[in-house]
Amino acid sequence: RGDEVTFSIATDRRKGKDAATNIQISDSRSDEDLVEMRVFSMNLPFAALLSNGYKTLETRNGTMFTPYPEGTKMLLHVGQRMYPDGDRHIEVMKSGGLNDDEIMNLKSLPPGFSKGMAVAIVELGE
Repeated sequence: RGDEVTFSIATDRRKGKDAATNIQISDSRSDEDLVEMRVFSMNLPFAALLSNGYKTLETRNGTMFTPYPEGTKMLLHVGQRMYPDGDRHIEVMKSGGLNDDEIMNLKSLPPGFSKGMAVAIVELGE
């Protein structure tokens, strides 16, 4: 069970989509029970590969993490879609010696987690 929140909905003029704004926790927890963390999103299968410890590098955007020092911890959020790489990731994993069962396990999110959720805490490296 997660936190109960209140929020407003506003249209993001730039994207033309609705977005949650003014998000506030509305349950009775004290501030000492809360932790603030930055979050970034990644689509499957790469979010699962990262959360399972197989993927250790993120190279899609060379500047995304530069404002944060090495050792910063962030939440990994899983996007709602599958990244369309034509299963190139499977070829790469097989070339590294993994079999089909190992690949399927690594491509699966941890038990109890699904798309749209924060699934792991990751630590930024160099």
